Amino acid sequence: HTTLDRLRHIWPDRPVSLGEFGYSSGDLINGKYLDIHTQAVGEITHWLYALANDYDGAMKWQLCDSTPAYQWRFATWRRKEPEPENLRQRRFGMFWPDGTPEGRPKPIVHATRFLRDCIDAGLSGGELELHEDTNLIGTGYVYRAKNVLFVGGSSYTSPELSVESALPVNVMLRWDARSLTILATADATVLVALDRFLPNPVRIGKKWDRAADGRIRLQLLEGKPVVLTAGG
Repeated sequence: HTTLDRLRHIWPDRPVSLGEFGYSSGDLINGKYLDIHTQAVGEITHWLYALANDYDGAMKWQLCDSTPAYQWRFATWRRKEPEPENLRQRRFGMFWPDGTPEGRPKPIVHATRFLRDCIDAGLSGGELELHEDTNLIGTGYVYRAKNVLFVGGSSYTSPELSVESALPVNVMLRWDARSLTILATADATVLVALDRFLPNPVRIGKKWDRAADGRIRLQLLEGKPVVLTAGG
């Protein structure tokens, strides 16, 4: 992230972008391979940092993982690389091959799609705070902007939102006067104080699972947004 800051210091009148960054889900960290959920937490911070600091952008390497067959046929220089480096080079993608033409999206796809929807709706600027976390990269974050709250890491707790998940997760919220949309990049349980986000919250009936403090409890599924609409 600080590379962008140094470039701006040297060339304050030029656009600044970070090219071909990426976390590989084949990275070996402390004896463990980086999982795709932690990958999503780490990677989204690059886009959020560029957005919060008004940089030109960030470009991830790469769209799709390389299959072993592709690597053997075309990336001949990689044949000589020992594992785990050989594996690492194949797993930088946002999609991994599952036998279908499209490939299967990794969690980072859900996060970037949600972010793009926010930007199309006018999102700019904001504030990004990084903090220590227990995940493999040791990092979590909180990003706030107008009508937007994103949190990432192993867990999160605040009066407005609490998150619990068995996996590192991005939980992303955007709202306006009519609705609140919530997305998680892994299965997660969240507690949400609706009156912090909607001026006229939905009427909460008996069917809602409520915590002792009045917040509603939602069970979110990976990549499936939930939309709550304001009451009349």
